Amino acid sequence: MKKQFAVLAMSVAALAVSGTAAADTLAKVKSSGSFTIGHRDASIPLSYYDDKQRPIGYSMDLCMKVVDAVKKELNLPKLEVKYQLVTSANRIPLLANGTVDIECGSTTNNAERQKQVSYLPTTFVTANRIVYKKNSGIKRVLLDQGLLSGIGNIYADESLWLAKLHYDKPASSITKRKHLELLSIAKDVLAKAVAQGGTTFDEQYKNVNGESGYFSQSLNAYGQTGLPCNRCGSLIKRDAWANRGSHYCPICQVR
Repeated sequence: MKKQFAVLAMSVAALAVSGTAAADTLAKVKSSGSFTIGHRDASIPLSYYDDKQRPIGYSMDLCMKVVDAVKKELNLPKLEVKYQLVTSANRIPLLANGTVDIECGSTTNNAERQKQVSYLPTTFVTANRIVYKKNSGIKRVLLDQGLLSGIGNIYADESLWLAKLHYDKPASSITKRKHLELLSIAKDVLAKAVAQGGTTFDEQYKNVNGESGYFSQSLNAYGQTGLPCNRCGSLIKRDAWANRGSHYCPICQVR
């Protein structure tokens, strides 16, 4: 009989934005002279009504920062801000069809929703539990998009290097505290990658402004095969793994 164990996972909330291209959304906002914020009525503390039925909360504060940036980008200091109450049932459709330009609530970032809308960096994290086979390696668990959306091979290798964990170390052998540390590190890695425009190794992949991502210049493990580890000086190794590769330090990341 297969043994299983429960591993801590992250429910990741982020600000969701229209799935249309950023340039198209900005053009729409400039043409209409208004920016529509989708908000919730009782998603405390992220987006909810105060005693005067005004939308407030942590996510609302962040959205107003986005509004300020849009005003500056479009040179529209008098941009009209509209508010649209959304629910868990209609928030994604209203974003997808352009009724609202950004959703400021508690929407979990997952792979399925990414097919319809885009997300800004993670803003809120809570702990849940997911069941896996007892002998599952921690990297295999980390790459599961149901655990933390957005983690791919590059960012998994970087997160594991920072956490000093071998990619094939059984997840069941890792303490709860270490799981939480790894997830926090992974979140930080994603945030830094987003801030630097992602990781670009090919001229074909650039952002909407034609710029390459610069996170590749900050890599400690991925793509560093044969180079000294930035922590201990040992040479970084690469093992074939799941039809790709895993990069790690054999001294810092012992299985």
